[in-house]
Amino acid sequence: MTDALPTAEDQLRFLQNLQLLLDEGTFVSTYKFCLLLALADLAGEKGDVGGARLELTVREIAEKFVGYYWRQVVHYPAIGAASGYLHFVADGEAAIVQAVRSAREQANGSLPRARRDKAAWSNLVTSVAKTVRLTPLWRLQTDRSGVHDFLYSNACKGTSIEMRPGVAYCLRVFHGHVQNLVQGAWARWVRRLGRNRALLGHAKDLAEFLFGSESEVHGEFVPWLTVPAIRPLLLL
Repeated sequence: MTDALPTAEDQLRFLQNLQLLLDEGTFVSTYKFCLLLALADLAGEKGDVGGARLELTVREIAEKFVGYYWRQVVHYPAIGAASGYLHFVADGEAAIVQAVRSAREQANGSLPRARRDKAAWSNLVTSVAKTVRLTPLWRLQTDRSGVHDFLYSNACKGTSIEMRPGVAYCLRVFHGHVQNLVQGAWARWVRRLGRNRALLGHAKDLAEFLFGSESEVHGEFVPWLTVPAIRPLLLL
């Protein structure tokens, strides 16, 4: 890709790379799913940058992590069994989940109230940003065959990333599809985790608990590619 708008072939390649990352990537927690959603959200919120690169700070990403986990760190209302906390990491406790749960309790569940306490909010974001840098940020694009850094350069250092040309554009125009793919993969990972089996049982409302009733986690469609000339011809 260049700084020009990505071609239909570029867009198709992006979607294929994203699917490959979800299929072949190594996931030991839900952090990587959250990171992908954060990147997609921020690409949309930054506005139309065309095919240009887009720089994002780790603190911006960390704030998105807080927002996503805020609704997930409460007790899961299991049917026919005692409620309990879901696990979002294969072993041990997830540092970000613990930090967000503590902040939520201090704010009586209100995210706006937590944001208004500027000192506490800054400390929370700083803590989450540190974990983001240490774990998912530089490991996201690693799969079984190696590193495929199609989203941003895997620099393994620094407090910001720069999306490669065309990536922000694809994340913005395919936001709904990216969201469906990633949320679906996130929910399936949580359900498959053995530590959650007793709590979840055969519950079917996991996606609603994780992401809200407005989410449709199915990934059954793929949007048309956005280059008009071949839009009718290329559909995954």
